Amino acid sequence: VLGPLVDQWVSRPVDAATLRSFLPFFEYDRRLPFDVRVTASSDSGGLLRERLSFISTSGERVTAYYVRPTSEAPGTRSAAIFLHGGSALGKDTPRYTDFVDFFARAGV
Repeated sequence: VLGPLVDQWVSRPVDAATLRSFLPFFEYDRRLPFDVRVTASSDSGGLLRERLSFISTSGERVTAYYVRPTSEAPGTRSAAIFLHGGSALGKDTPRYTDFVDFFARAGV
């Protein structure tokens, strides 16, 4: 039992046809250059943190963080994509960054 505070979309999801109608909105346009840009980088506490952005859909740039232990070479390990929820600080919410740091240190 999920309880009374569950988001209405979880307790009463849309039907499959409605969901399919929205999927193209979230799909990456493969004709666009990915155009990744590292906008900030820091190395502290044994972790390399890079803030980057890339083109998602025409004219829209998405931001993300790439976090890995400084002792490991890029591309030599597994990865996790953390999709954050709604919060005033977005990706900079301390509990989100703590969560991501924990997984990076654990090798994910």
